[in-house]
Amino acid sequence: MAYEELYREFNDTVPFQPIFQLATQPKFAIIASIISLLLITLSLSVSSSEKHFMTKLIFCATINIMASGFVGIAAVFAANSFGVYV
Repeated sequence: MAYEELYREFNDTVPFQPIFQLATQPKFAIIASIISLLLITLSLSVSSSEKHFMTKLIFCATINIMASGFVGIAAVFAANSFGVYV
């Protein structure tokens, strides 16, 4: 690819606009961490309840899937926000 073609393609593209600004990502990481901690605590309290085994299994699995999603979101936001400055 020639330089002129690359330069023209660079200028013709739409500039990138991030969905989440870098300054707000630590706030989202902290919020997602708190939500995931609350969901994990809720899962532990459900598992120690006196319900039927299958009911506990379904509730715990659902809550743990949601908690895992929030842990992943927190990890991505934390890596994006704090990893930029290291």
